[in-house]
This record gives sequence, structure tokens and C-alpha cells, in this order.
Amino acid sequence: MSDDNFEFDYNVDSNGILIISFAGYFDADDWLVQMQEKLQSAPKSFNPERPMVVDLTNFKPPKSDWSIEIQKVLSLIKARGLRRGRRALVIGENTEAQIAGHFYTRFKEATMGVDEGLRIFVSHEEAYAWVSEGWTNALPMD
Repeated sequence: MSDDNFEFDYNVDSNGILIISFAGYFDADDWLVQMQEKLQSAPKSFNPERPMVVDLTNFKPPKSDWSIEIQKVLSLIKARGLRRGRRALVIGENTEAQIAGHFYTRFKEATMGVDEGLRIFVSHEEAYAWVSEGWTNALPMD
């Protein structure tokens, strides 16, 4: 991967936790295309009830206006419905991811009026422990 190319990936681990990664410069249009391609091969695994750990350690903010990119993301969220499982953003030592994560959560709260189960963590271990707390996997795995 070039540092400039955006990549999106996800899988469901053996505990039923959805593990998502974003890398490179975020582009909402690229994200939507890549996500749709992945959903076609395993549509049941991307279930809104699943807890999610989102790895942003290699994330870079969009080169364009952040609010435009976030608005595209929020449009998809509105169309699909709000996530009910816990979600954790893992930023590691990535300052850009920290800023983007806080921008996303505040922008979402302001535009959608919702403060859901979304937290920001530095480590994968802490994020995973938090999202999996109280979770029992009873959803289809594809």
C-alpha cells in the first residue's frame, strides 16, 4: 500500500467481534466502494449488533474538507441505522487519528443528536476488552 491510498478491511474474529481497519488518507467514496465489495462476500457478518474495534493507527485524515467526508459517512449511518453494539476507535500514537476520532464523535453528536457507545482508546487490548465486556456471540458468522 502506498501511504496515499485508502484501504478498508474488516473481519469477524472467533468471539464475534467485528475488527475494522482504516489505513491511508480517508476518502468516503473509496470507503463506500470498498465496503460494498466486502459486504457482498459476507453480508451477515457486518451486523449492527456486533461490537466493533476500529483500527485507526494507520489512518490519515481526508485531504478534502473533513465535514464533507464525515457528512457522507453519516448519510450511510442514517440509511443503515445506528449501531447498537459498543464501538471502539483505536488510535495508538497517531495524532491525526486522535484529532479525526474526536472530530467524528463530536460532529456525529452535533448533527445526529446521538451520544452512543463509542469510545477512543490508545491500545487494541483496552479497546477489545471494553467492546467485548458482556458480549455473547449469538449472531450468524456467514
